[in-house]
Amino acid sequence: MKKILIMLIFCLGSINLGFSQNGKVEAINKNESVLSDGFVLLQESEVEKSIIQSITERFEKSELIKIYVNKQNDYKVELINAKDKKQVVYLDEKGNWIYPKYENL
Repeated sequence: MKKILIMLIFCLGSINLGFSQNGKVEAINKNESVLSDGFVLLQESEVEKSIIQSITERFEKSELIKIYVNKQNDYKVELINAKDKKQVVYLDEKGNWIYPKYENL
């Protein structure tokens, strides 16, 4: 009797694990990599000139690594500064700094 009860608990537990994932599936273009914060990687040629100009004016000694954009047209820019440290800055679609947020990556 104990074996049947233990087996029943084990089966119900394993069935529950199978249904615990949420059923949402989102299609992603194979050429796009979407970050968990909603940003999509862009090629430098796809970025507006005002964004590139804002970056080069503000961070003359930094090297541009990657540029991402989200649905609100906010840009996330990864840079390497003169001290070889990565930093991330955020801009709006006009090239204005939204919130200069620096992250150690």
